Amino acid sequence: METCTVLMADNEPCGRPLYKPTPVAAPVSACIMHFDGPKPLDLVQGEVNALIAGTSQRSKLGISDFSGFLFPGGVVFSEAVFSRYACFIGAKFSGPVDFSQAKFTKDANFAQARFLQTAFCNAVFAGACTFAAVRFGHRVDFGKVTMKKKADFRDSRFEGEVSFGDATLHSAVFSESEFLGRAWFGGASILEGADFQTVHFHSDADFFDAKLFGRCRFTYGRYEGDSSFSGTLLGDSDFSCSEFRAFANFYKTVFTGQASFNLTKFQDVRFDSARFDEGAEFESATFTGSAEFQNASFGFSSAHAGIADFTNARFESPNKVWLTQVNRGPAPGLRVRFVNCDVERIHLEDVRWHRRAGRMVLQDELDIDLGYKERLGQRCESPGHELVAIAYRQLIDNFDKVRSLDLAEDCYCGAMDMTRRNLGVPLVSRCVLAVYKVLSSYGSSYARALLVLVLFVLAFASVFSAAWTGLRPARDNPANVRMADSFLRRYPAGLIHALEVATFQRDTMYGLPARPGRLATIAEQVVIPIQAGLLALALRRRFRR
Repeated sequence: METCTVLMADNEPCGRPLYKPTPVAAPVSACIMHFDGPKPLDLVQGEVNALIAGTSQRSKLGISDFSGFLFPGGVVFSEAVFSRYACFIGAKFSGPVDFSQAKFTKDANFAQARFLQTAFCNAVFAGACTFAAVRFGHRVDFGKVTMKKKADFRDSRFEGEVSFGDATLHSAVFSESEFLGRAWFGGASILEGADFQTVHFHSDADFFDAKLFGRCRFTYGRYEGDSSFSGTLLGDSDFSCSEFRAFANFYKTVFTGQASFNLTKFQDVRFDSARFDEGAEFESATFTGSAEFQNASFGFSSAHAGIADFTNARFESPNKVWLTQVNRGPAPGLRVRFVNCDVERIHLEDVRWHRRAGRMVLQDELDIDLGYKERLGQRCESPGHELVAIAYRQLIDNFDKVRSLDLAEDCYCGAMDMTRRNLGVPLVSRCVLAVYKVLSSYGSSYARALLVLVLFVLAFASVFSAAWTGLRPARDNPANVRMADSFLRRYPAGLIHALEVATFQRDTMYGLPARPGRLATIAEQVVIPIQAGLLALALRRRFRR
């Protein structure tokens, strides 16, 4: 008797008798399970049940082999218990099929299968499950499914709506898959990492309130419709080189690890109230429309210095970019990189900045101090001094426009510091800037300028009190007495004379007939006016508006 020659999972022929559609018809070239045409549902269901139970004449040890089977609509797998390896490689389901509440105690393999419409609601996969290169039709429902080991959906195609709502997956792989309809992962839990590399979402993608633990890779993804990660918990997440062509919503998303959006393209994106525990990288990212980071926090984790890296980022609509009240919660001051990023017109309002030595400081400057820039755990070359100075100058204009004058002064000092430390600037200029910083913090600190002025007067008083200066009472001084020999007892007279010289008094109580004393007087007459001018400049800069 002729038998079916279709190869099964063990690479052996099927061996079932060839199917005869009618008693008088000639046999077809396949058995009833591999016959592509109308066939009695009861016979198909009977063989399915027998294979599941292991009572079929074609049952094999340790496997329920459905390889290449062509299932008509109406076959029922709901609540079935697969106690053996379930192999559906290349199977085709031409009608709706229900696997809801089915239990797979061993591995299950649906690679290259074809589904018109299927439901795996509440199904449990105790072993590894493979849906690689599967084509899903109108609607697919994996709601509340449990996959306890690796779930492989790579290179699959979902032609309709698909739901993984409240599902629990382990090591989920969806790389190179394609979602033509809405993809719903709301409330899902994915443990031990998730791989969505090069996935193409033609419609909306929704991960609302999902939890993805471990390393999450979304690189080179394409999102044609709206995408939502609102309320999602993500581990180390990499969205590099992805493209969001519609609205991307990361409202209240929590990134417990490093978040990377390098070279990513956004149309409109919202990161309001998002939390980046170990910082986020947006290097060379493109923001075409609006970008909102209101109440976002970077560096929530105390174990790492979370950095917001916008190096080389492009804001094509800078007036629609908002960094408002960033790091205003328990997170430390914002460490941010802005080199080669136009930040002159973006909104930077009520941000809690990282500060050092009493002023706001960019992470770009700190990278120069370290001598390297740390990126994704790797050490890279730190930016040039002039590039950081340009970033500071853009921030000066930004803060001036909104009357944030203290921050503008901080950035002014930062720009001057970068110029002073730039080895490409002539040595004389750098020395002058170094003195300028010491005397008045580049003309921005009236407190320092006043302090230095007082110290200068006290210093000249000490010089005048020294015996070698020859300080003597003036001839017309009514207290024309002999000067004391002790420095401390001469100091009040030196202080009075220093004040007289500083205020350009003609009739002085004391005189300096000796050459050293006259030279000291000339020096004070030069130094004090300069420092007084720096004090006046600092006062004008601080209170010019």
